[in-house]
Amino acid sequence: MNNPDGSIIGIISRSVQHLKENLTNIIGTTITLSNSIKASGDDLSFSAEEASEASRQVTQAVDDITKGSVSQSESVQVSADNTRQMGDDITSITDTINTLSELSMDMREASDRVMTAMEELLQQNSEVT
Repeated sequence: MNNPDGSIIGIISRSVQHLKENLTNIIGTTITLSNSIKASGDDLSFSAEEASEASRQVTQAVDDITKGSVSQSESVQVSADNTRQMGDDITSITDTINTLSELSMDMREASDRVMTAMEELLQQNSEVT
C-alpha cells in the first residue's frame, strides 16, 4: 500500500490542514489586533474629547481674564478721571477761596472807610449842635 498517489494525497491533506490552522491563527490574530485597534481608537477618541474640553476651559479662562483685564482697565480709567476731576475741583475751590478772601479784604477796607466817615459825620454833627 505504498501508493505514490496516496502518499501525495496525504501530503496535500496535511498541507491543507496545516494551511487551515495557519489561516485560522492569522484570522484569530487579525481579529485580536482589530479589537485592540478599535479599543485604542476608542481611547484616543475619549482622550481627544477630554483635550477638547480642556481646551474649551482654557479658552473660557482666557476670556474671563481678558474681561477682567478690560474691566480693571476701565476702572483705572474711571479712577484717573475722578482723580483729575477732584484736582480740578480743588483748584476751583482754591480760586474761589482766594476770591472770597480778596472780597473780604475789600469789604473790610470799605467798612473801615464807612466807619471813618461815620465818625467824621458824628464829630461834625456834634460840633454843629
